[in-house]
Amino acid sequence: MKINTFGDEKNPTILFLHGGGVGGWMWEEQVRYFQRDYFLLIPELPLSNSHFKIQHTAIELNKFIDENLENRKIILVGFSIGAQICISMIGNSLSKIQAAMINSPLVVPINNRLMDISLKYSYPLTRSRLFAKLQASSMGIPEHLFNTYFEESLLLSKDAFLNMMKENMCFEVPNSFYETKIPLLYTIGSKEQKIVKQSFERLKNNSLNANGFIFEKVAHNSPFKASAQFNQILEKWLIEVQAK
Repeated sequence: MKINTFGDEKNPTILFLHGGGVGGWMWEEQVRYFQRDYFLLIPELPLSNSHFKIQHTAIELNKFIDENLENRKIILVGFSIGAQICISMIGNSLSKIQAAMINSPLVVPINNRLMDISLKYSYPLTRSRLFAKLQASSMGIPEHLFNTYFEESLLLSKDAFLNMMKENMCFEVPNSFYETKIPLLYTIGSKEQKIVKQSFERLKNNSLNANGFIFEKVAHNSPFKASAQFNQILEKWLIEVQAK
């Protein structure tokens, strides 16, 4: 797994985990904002691998942290499937994870029949440039990143796409996750789907040390559509976490 780095290694460390259908490039605005004061790690998650598993990826990232980031406390920031990986990482290892901002996760499994119907018609759309344009616009992906977004979507095989989506839609929170006492910040957009809002409430209500924030007038796209506010909320929360 390739991991890009930004900023000074002497600064506090943030590990950003991107969502499905995008790459580490989705954190462009966050890199610009945080690289002066933080050391940023941005993996390219193996979502295009038809054998990708959230659990295996979480274990691999925890192993990387243990072997390469001695004497460091790590702050996790994940979006969508990246948020699910954050949850899995925390459920498997607490040793070096100081806190986590978990954005727009899905933790209420989707009905199998609904999932199969949805996936059956979704993959062909990923090959359409027109659909990609509409999707990129709704996600708030900047124009200069559209070609990267579309080209990466074309590299995703049908098997890899179906596997990634099923991993996302069938994800279940490890029981050990709810035992953590580290600070957690859950966020969603006010226009998210109902099932994501339900996931937000379930996580927030069952966590021992959690806060929640809702980005108004955005959907499943807050790091893009509300990047300025996203960065400010994250920065304020990071200061509070590090002051404890």
